[in-house]
Amino acid sequence: MYEELSTPFPEYRFRKSISDFKISVDIASELIEKKDLFILFGAQGHYVSFELILTEDQFEERNLSITHHDFNEILADEIIPLIEQYLAERDDYDGLESWLKKNDKLNDDDVARYVRGHKEKIEYLCEKIITENNKKQFDFKRLSNDNKIAGIDSNIYKYVLNSGNEVPFVQIQLDTTKKIVPTVLYDEHIQILINAETTSFICDINDLECLICLLNDIKEKLVGM
Repeated sequence: MYEELSTPFPEYRFRKSISDFKISVDIASELIEKKDLFILFGAQGHYVSFELILTEDQFEERNLSITHHDFNEILADEIIPLIEQYLAERDDYDGLESWLKKNDKLNDDDVARYVRGHKEKIEYLCEKIITENNKKQFDFKRLSNDNKIAGIDSNIYKYVLNSGNEVPFVQIQLDTTKKIVPTVLYDEHIQILINAETTSFICDINDLECLICLLNDIKEKLVGM
């Protein structure tokens, strides 16, 4: 069993205990099944990313044995990068061992425990979350030169007509990018930035209802292929 090390090593991304990690993976698996959490491939400018649909209050109401903050932290710092590492076949444990040995606070036993823990976490993800289809999704987005969704944002307003009547509408901002970037595996303090193209448009409720129907129709066609 992997244990937390007594020597502090704040630069290392995958330093959470196995027990906390497995709790988070179990919760993530449950949320994915309920479509409250989506693991995304080639979206948001990254090889692998996530979108948690639940607000903090909704998450806490579920009594999921972990706080919203801690769950998001483990998702971003460990679960998503480890899924990416596995799907990209970057399971270079010799590279991990060499990287760990650069820290003079760690002895050989410490390094061995970190490597064992790293392997155990990936194995648990394969058991609980990663599917065969994920590899195909990952490779398709990574190899495609087409634009991919990098982000979406919205703001709701009211337009006041000369008559005094109000029309509610939403302004949607959609960011796309051709370039997606990998995660820096071991050092969580290194970030890679991307450049995205932005388009903005407005919709009223009728537009949105039509758009949702069209998207659902596209979804059904994809599911049927």
